[in-house]
Amino acid sequence: MSVGTTALRHRAGHGGFTLIEVLVAVAVMLAVVSLLVELFTSANDMSGRGTGRAMADNEARVAMQMLSADLREALADPLLNLRVALDDLTNDTYGVESSELYVVTLNADPGTGRAARVVGYEVRASPHDTNRYDLWRGVAEIPFDAAVGATGVYDDSRDLRASLLGARWAAVARDVALFRVGTCDTGGTMRTKCDAVDGDGWPLYVDVYLELLEERDATKAADMITHGAPDTVWKARLDEWVRRYSSRIHFDNRNGYRDR
Repeated sequence: MSVGTTALRHRAGHGGFTLIEVLVAVAVMLAVVSLLVELFTSANDMSGRGTGRAMADNEARVAMQMLSADLREALADPLLNLRVALDDLTNDTYGVESSELYVVTLNADPGTGRAARVVGYEVRASPHDTNRYDLWRGVAEIPFDAAVGATGVYDDSRDLRASLLGARWAAVARDVALFRVGTCDTGGTMRTKCDAVDGDGWPLYVDVYLELLEERDATKAADMITHGAPDTVWKARLDEWVRRYSSRIHFDNRNGYRDR
């Protein structure tokens, strides 16, 4: 037997791995890879959650700032009006009635020195999915004609919505779970319906309550509803997912104009 043949046999007997050793190594490798995938998925999910929360917080802040600015510009004028309705026109949001808000505010017009602006807030079904909802803001700027009398467009609450039919509408908050507006009168009574001109008077303040969903949670809820999940199931998940925001807006000028 040659020296080369002896060396080959020596390496063959002592340099390889048994089947059990190979299987153990593969199992360990799979466990490590599985752990790494789980860690990556968890980190990615946490990052997505953080981004979703930041986007929802930002949209809520912008919507509340717009609402506050629009309402603070409203004046207690016999020809100007604020109207809060409860689901007269908009769809229910996940089976719950949402509010509608319409207000006429003063808006400076360089040409005439005075103008009126009708602003409305409504919840509408998302154009991307009928089981998702957005908060829309409509604005119609109308020159304020001094000839408008007691039967004019501004003192008839039904015309507020009509004046917004050709208005510019834009979504100010997406994936809304609930939009609710309440008004407090001088007696301290909270209402979900109010017409400032038609006997209800101007409120002391307005409470705005807004619930938003992160995009991924809104998608999950829409899928559950589309595929016929029981109401108790998706409503329970919805209650866990929503992010809640509120704001109280006072009317410092609720008593109208003052003689100067």
